[in-house]
Amino acid sequence: LAQETGAVRRLEATVADLEAQVSGKSEEVGVALAGAADLKQQLAVEERQRAELETAAAEGIELLAQETGAVRRLEATVADLEAQVSGKSEEVGVALAGAADLKQQLAVEERQRAELETAAAEGIELLAQETGA
Repeated sequence: LAQETGAVRRLEATVADLEAQVSGKSEEVGVALAGAADLKQQLAVEERQRAELETAAAEGIELLAQETGAVRRLEATVADLEAQVSGKSEEVGVALAGAADLKQQLAVEERQRAELETAAAEGIELLAQETGA
């Protein structure tokens, strides 16, 4: 009986020790589970942020493509306007040359008119003299 009682006491001590170990392990498992839940939540946040960054990057790439297209169109417009200005410069040069010719012709015609007026005045004077004679 004493041996059995001693064995029971040893078994009870072993059970108490195992219960303490299990209790400690349960606390560790609880801490580990809480840590895993935190990590899972952080992972979800990071995945959302990554998705947002990917969306923003795609939108940025699309905007860049649109801006590049706009720049290309503006470059083509500038080239077209430069060609038009070059053509207008030639037209202005021709118009200025034509204006210089017209000015020169006008000067010739004014001299001729002045000569005709002088000749007419002389003719009128001669006519008056002839009429008086």
